[in-house]
Amino acid sequence: MIREFLVLSASAVLLTGCSEDSMPAASSPDAGADTETASSVQFHINVSFEPGGFFLPNGGLTAGEWTVHHLFVGHRMEFDAWRAAGAAADEIPVWLSLNPVEGETAVNELGQTYYLENRRIRPDSLTLTDGSFEFRAQDETLGLILISGQIQPEYLHAGVSPQGDAPALIGGAEMGGERIRNISFMHWLGD
Repeated sequence: MIREFLVLSASAVLLTGCSEDSMPAASSPDAGADTETASSVQFHINVSFEPGGFFLPNGGLTAGEWTVHHLFVGHRMEFDAWRAAGAAADEIPVWLSLNPVEGETAVNELGQTYYLENRRIRPDSLTLTDGSFEFRAQDETLGLILISGQIQPEYLHAGVSPQGDAPALIGGAEMGGERIRNISFMHWLGD
């Protein structure tokens, strides 16, 4: 009887402990669990380290006719500003930047080559915690886009240039109906 009561109590705690209403709102990612919801879009952000910067695929990441240029994750101050502005799903400081595999390019005034057509996709849901990273979006061209794994803080960029091939984000991906295992991204703070 006591065992059944303990099991039922633990189940009730798990069910209520996972509801949106029971999660405390935080003003910064390390101040506690933070769940932002905008028209059935959910973002769970709770990290003890600074994850901000560009994540560049080690060895490339291509699906269909698109290749991943980078995954951008905002700095804490960008998440704070986003929350203060109302946490709109289409303004979250996280996106996936894609270039066409055989797209037309041009050169800018600094001599840098860029693609004339590129795409920036923001997540429909995002989990960014110390132990888990999940970017999920539904795209009109590629269908489900899912990048899931874990950010490894010890490989986050801290020097003059990014650590080539350093596995700052490891995991797997699904894009354009293709499942890709064992991917990694190096981290770069940017210019």
